[in-house]
This record gives sequence, C-alpha cells and structure tokens, in this order.
Amino acid sequence: MNDMRTRNTAAYEWLMQRPATHWSKSHFSTTTYSDEEGPYEEDQMMKHTGDLCPKIAKILEDMKKKSMESIAHLNGKDESAYGTRFRLHLGDKTCSCRRWDLTGIPCPHAICGMYYMGHIPEEYVHECYKKETFINTYSQLMGTLNDMDMWPKVDFPPLIPPKCEKPTREA
Repeated sequence: MNDMRTRNTAAYEWLMQRPATHWSKSHFSTTTYSDEEGPYEEDQMMKHTGDLCPKIAKILEDMKKKSMESIAHLNGKDESAYGTRFRLHLGDKTCSCRRWDLTGIPCPHAICGMYYMGHIPEEYVHECYKKETFINTYSQLMGTLNDMDMWPKVDFPPLIPPKCEKPTREA
C-alpha cells in the first residue's frame, strides 16, 4: 500500500475510503469459484476431448508457460517455495499468492512446484472445472416454458423492474 501511495495518491485515497473487504485479496472467499461457463458452450464442451473445460484448459496452459520462468525449492513432502516470495502446499492446494485459493486453478508458482515434484497440474484443478462435472450438472432434461401463461402462479406481488436511465454526460 505504501508503494501505491507513492505512485498514485488519488488511487490510494480512493481505496482507503472503501472497506478492504471489497478490494483486498486477503478478504476474498476461497470456498467458491467462478468462471461463468454459459449454456452456449455446451456443444463445444461435448466435442472437447480433454478432462478439463476448454476455457480452463487454455488458462492452465497459459499458467504452465508462465511457470517456466520460475525456480522451485523443495521444503518438505508437500511444500515448495517459489523464490522467497511464495509458498505453496500441494496437499491443501494453496499458494501464498492466493490465486490458486481463489480460482481453483493452480497458479504458475504452484505449477512450477508440481513439475519439480513430478506431479501433473491437471490433477490439482478444482472438480468444478472438470468436463465430467459439467456433463453431470447439465445432463438432466430441462423443460421449456413457451409462454408466461405456463409460469407457476405465486401469492406474491409481481416484481417491478428497476428504472433504467441513460447515463448523463458530466460537464
């Protein structure tokens, strides 16, 4: 934060006016992952031959390339250090950079440590990104509703959409 304050005081002041829970990685949840796969990707998924979702496989390949710039040092059976900056634990699937913790996809530091220890990075990607999980999730038949008359009736007042206003130009 001190580095940010010296580089851009306005950005530092802006962040200080907001709760750290909204912008600091240390407050982000590590129990949910999101990659926003859409239903339009279902055909692409069925044609894909790998174990991971296509988008995740591409991200992991990019991470593998970045990991080639790293050097790992073994500290224990499941621990590896990336220089003096990042520590990872393969058993817990965590890295001190928190990228792996937050996304469920191994970061370059973790991948470097995995290769050093003879492990395969694909095995450490969270289950929610596996092709099998995707297929199991979307394998159930979902009936369509052609008309609003087919919607189930409820005893609540109808929801009113918010007012949408065009953004105004500031002078």
